[in-house]
Amino acid sequence: AAAVPPLPAEAVHVWLLDAASQRVLLLRRSRQSRQFSGQWSCCFCEVLDAETSAPAALKSVRDDTGLAGFVAEELGFVLQAEGGPNVGEGSAIGPRVDVYCLAMPSGAYVEAPRAEGLQLAPGEVDAAQYMHIDELERIWSVSTGAQNSEFFVPTPPGYSRRLLEVLRQKALDHKASVSEH
Repeated sequence: AAAVPPLPAEAVHVWLLDAASQRVLLLRRSRQSRQFSGQWSCCFCEVLDAETSAPAALKSVRDDTGLAGFVAEELGFVLQAEGGPNVGEGSAIGPRVDVYCLAMPSGAYVEAPRAEGLQLAPGEVDAAQYMHIDELERIWSVSTGAQNSEFFVPTPPGYSRRLLEVLRQKALDHKASVSEH
């Protein structure tokens, strides 16, 4: 059985992985965005009172990128981050955030779509790019404890470590499944 969040969350972060190339999709938030203003980050949204985090996670991916083909069973729950501020102006995590990973290829996407072809949320997301997992780790490691105005840096204990483990494992699983065929 897939892991599920232990408690109701107030927000979700969803990291999209191109498992074939070991690259993570990053979105540059517009300067007008309430969260992560001007920073490269993941898909995210608040969880409304009447919903659970999984539907909110799928909604955040659809709203931020236009990718509407994912289903809840494809969501990989990574961890539940307990609050505290994140590095970056105006980018505080609420008390509880569910962190998910969506890997491509998936049921609806035989390969990861090009960043240039995404339908980005007007006024919320200005640009998209893929970055290799190792480069993301490098950026986060040199930014730990320091303000990084260009990238969202997760600061709750264990967030980045656990996320990077999951991303790498999903990339390895994909590589193994491709070599079996």
